[in-house]
Amino acid sequence: MDSRAVRVTGGRHAQITDRVRTEFAVLSGMPESAIGLDRFNPYHRFTSVPVSSLAWRLRAEGYRTVCLHPFDRTFYGRDRVMPNLGFDVFLGEEAFAGAQRVNGYISDVEAARKAVEIVKEEEGCVTSTP
Repeated sequence: MDSRAVRVTGGRHAQITDRVRTEFAVLSGMPESAIGLDRFNPYHRFTSVPVSSLAWRLRAEGYRTVCLHPFDRTFYGRDRVMPNLGFDVFLGEEAFAGAQRVNGYISDVEAARKAVEIVKEEEGCVTSTP
């Protein structure tokens, strides 16, 4: 399997696990084969040490990095992992007070609105070092 590929399987638990794997693979660039047994929950292994990531690279270029996750910030230990992946700010479900929900979850439209709001707030604040 290509090191950039992430396997997707069926079933609700498998889909959640696949989302976490995909999220971690995109952020870290780390292939599933390098993670070993922790590939089912890569965040379990990487909660206490910084891990090379896209967010760290952007920060090194002078960008402010914000992770927006419309769910419980402690799920999969993201509240501990995201700073180690290089995010300046991690916003969870608490950032969506009053947001529209679909089947109990914050809607994709609301997540997109919040992302646009954050980008607009950051305009003029986002800089790059020479």
